[in-house]
Amino acid sequence: MEKNAVTAPESTKNRPFWRWLLAGLLGLLVLAILALYWASGNATASRALLDWVAQRQHWVTYRYQGGTLRHGLILQQIRFENAKVRVLADQAVVKLGWRALLSKELHFSRASVQHLQIIKKTPPSKEPFRFFPLSLPVTLRFDQAQVHNLDIITAPGKRVRLDDILLNDALGRGDRITIHNSSLLLPALRLTGVDAQMTFRAPWPIRGTGQLAVSALTRQTVR
Repeated sequence: MEKNAVTAPESTKNRPFWRWLLAGLLGLLVLAILALYWASGNATASRALLDWVAQRQHWVTYRYQGGTLRHGLILQQIRFENAKVRVLADQAVVKLGWRALLSKELHFSRASVQHLQIIKKTPPSKEPFRFFPLSLPVTLRFDQAQVHNLDIITAPGKRVRLDDILLNDALGRGDRITIHNSSLLLPALRLTGVDAQMTFRAPWPIRGTGQLAVSALTRQTVR
């Protein structure tokens, strides 16, 4: 009697190959993650990455002073400029949050900015202010941020000075900004415990609560 030869299915023959391929890709992914983790904690690698980013965009310039991506960066002489506004900062200490990678957000777990200037470049106009709509191009999130000495300059000789701003759990997404338990310190008043929301659609409504302390006046709740 003849015995029929039993041949293994083609898919069974190829299975070891696919297993080795998947194992190899997984190994490469693990190595890439480990390399990225090492680079984020290395000052030389962090500086090289920042230089690479700076060379591929021209709307923000800065000078690397020290630190790492994992533990926090120190940047100086920060400058952003477009046709209508110029933004300058003497120094910023920032630490990126996990959402910056996982959720494609501009996420800072901690940020401290020294002497921030927002300068209007367009010439003064007698036309009334228009509440035009605004929308952020990316989601901006701050777990905690502090700005020391903010100057808003709308024209030569016209300056508004804010001594300190403390933000907690601040989120800017689309045309809406929300903050929680934040503070604002001006020369003549102090606003603390602020929970607020602002929408950049006409007429830019602001809703919030906080405690206001004014020199020579008693504290009162602002709504």
